[in-house]
This record gives sequence, C-alpha cells and structure tokens, in this order.
Amino acid sequence: MEENLMKLGTLMLLGFGEAGAKIISKNINEQERVNLLINGEIVYSVFSFCDIRNFTEITEVLKEKIMIFINLIAEIIHECCDFYGGTINKNIGDAFLLVWKYQKKEYSNKKMNMFKSPNNNYDEYSEKENINRICDLAFLSTVQTLIKLRKSEKIHIFLNNENMDELIKNNILELSFGLHFGWAIEGAIGSSYKIDLSYLSENVNIASRLQDISKIYKNNIVISGDFYDNMSEKFKVFDDIKKKAERKKRKKEVLNLSYNLYEEYAKNDDIKFIKIHYPKDYLEQFKIALESYLIGKWNESKNILEYLKRNNIFEDEILNQLWNFLSMNNFIAPSDWCGYRKFLQKS
Repeated sequence: MEENLMKLGTLMLLGFGEAGAKIISKNINEQERVNLLINGEIVYSVFSFCDIRNFTEITEVLKEKIMIFINLIAEIIHECCDFYGGTINKNIGDAFLLVWKYQKKEYSNKKMNMFKSPNNNYDEYSEKENINRICDLAFLSTVQTLIKLRKSEKIHIFLNNENMDELIKNNILELSFGLHFGWAIEGAIGSSYKIDLSYLSENVNIASRLQDISKIYKNNIVISGDFYDNMSEKFKVFDDIKKKAERKKRKKEVLNLSYNLYEEYAKNDDIKFIKIHYPKDYLEQFKIALESYLIGKWNESKNILEYLKRNNIFEDEILNQLWNFLSMNNFIAPSDWCGYRKFLQKS
C-alpha cells in the first residue's frame, strides 16, 4: 500500500510538477472529489518561454526518434530551471513554459503592482531585492541552459549516430527564449477527466511573443523592459556546475538570498563560450543611438548607426533591424511617436 502511494505521488509530481501538485491538491475537497469551481490566485512571476528552433527540419530527419531528441533537450532545460529555483509549467511539443514565482502570501486586488507583506525566506530582504533575485536566477538558468546544450555529449552523440553531422555544422541546434516579469492568475483548469496547472495573463503571451521575436533578431534571448528593470544592476552569469554530487549543496547556496551571484561571475570561463564581446566604444555609441531613437530624434540615431555600420567589420543583426525600421520611415519619427513600436512582423 505504502509503495503504491509513493508511486502515485511520484506520478503526480511528474504530471503536474511540484508546484502544480500543490495547487491541484487544493482543488480536491474532503470527499476526495475534484472541485474546479474555486478562484485562482494572483501571482507575480518571471515567465520564460523556450522554443526549439528548426524543429520541422529536425523532425523530418529523425521521424519517430524525435521524441528521444526532445527529451534530451528537456532534460537540460528542466535541470537548469529546477537548479535555479524555477518550476516547469508546460511541455508543449517543441516549446516549454518555465516559471519563477515571487513568494508572497497576499496581493492587492485593487493595485496589481503593489504587494502587502513579505514572508518565508524573504523576511530580511526588501521587495525589490526579492524580485531582482528571481529575475537574476531566471536569466542564469537561461544562459546555463544554452551553455549545457552546446556542450552536451549526449545530444551530439545521438545526432551523429543519426547522420545529422551537417545540421550540427550549420548550427541548426538552437534554443530561443523570451523572458518577461508580470502578474498572472494561477489555478487549475480542466475537468474530472484532465486537469492542468495554468497561468492566465497577457504577460504569459508576452514571453511567448518575445521568444518569437528572438528569431528575427538572430539572438537566443530577448527580455522585456519589465524583466530588465527588475534585474540586479551588476548582475552577470556565473559558473557551470559540473559535479552532480555537489548539486544539492550548490542549489541551496544559489537560492540563498544572501549569496552573491555577481561574485561568481568573475570565475566563469563558460560564459565566454556564448557571449559576443563588442568593443566598449561600439556599445557606448549604440546606446546613444538607441536613446535617440526612443525619444524621437531619429536623424541623430541614423548618423550614429551609419557610423557604426561603416566602421565595424562584424555583423550586428540588432543594429540592422533598428536601421531597417528607421529607414522605412525615412528616419523621421511620426508625430504620435510614444517611445516604442508595435512589432507586427512574424518570424
């Protein structure tokens, strides 16, 4: 009996995840019946939407073995998410929704952007630092996922065995991420036949849209302004955890709010594996061009971008995208310019 209960609990955790199992258990009443007619809960979270790029081409080659490929990728995504304090909400074929929830007992129904009181492990820290932390951890998880993907012997051996060497050389194996911070309604959705833990909000859709935009910018990660504003000022990614035996100890260290994530960045060699190093002057000039664009001084932005395009030998797709948008409008900001554009282009 005890063994069967353990198996049942394990299956529930696999089906819903640890967080999902807790939420869904609240929907089971004293008569052990599922009650879905209860309110959801407002939560503030980082939503990370991850997608496997070139999925159609890979599926055409692997056929039924695509399931092995997806699960090899999922193992890396899930492991990094869990290690850095996140939860895996959904596996959607070639996509994944990951969540870093801000742990608060109460939220204001009138003002969705205000909190009432901290709790649990966050007592000694300000609200801002708590939110900084989950954004930092989500970004760390994302970067380490990309590092582990490129270094994965399991995946490369599998693809080599399936005669996909050419696809590997062409860098077809890529993940794209969209990260956003905002509120959502958390709750169980379904019926007595099937239940899922879901997050309902436009903020979840924003994360998905950002992921889609990353393909246009030829970048692996795109973050929203809300996510960026809530990251630590000096935040950088840090070391790859190599020893499995140390994982639990290191996970506790990372999730400890007094632990200095930035300090470990200086020791990291793996970050060089995926980071593009732009010249300092280039970044400073691009920042000025971007600020000019945002405030509507498009001709000034044009002059700087033109200089950067002319004097730098490397290709910058982000600069190219901004240049193309400005040129479509003859480098003149519209009279109703409000500091951002509606991104209607599809990847």
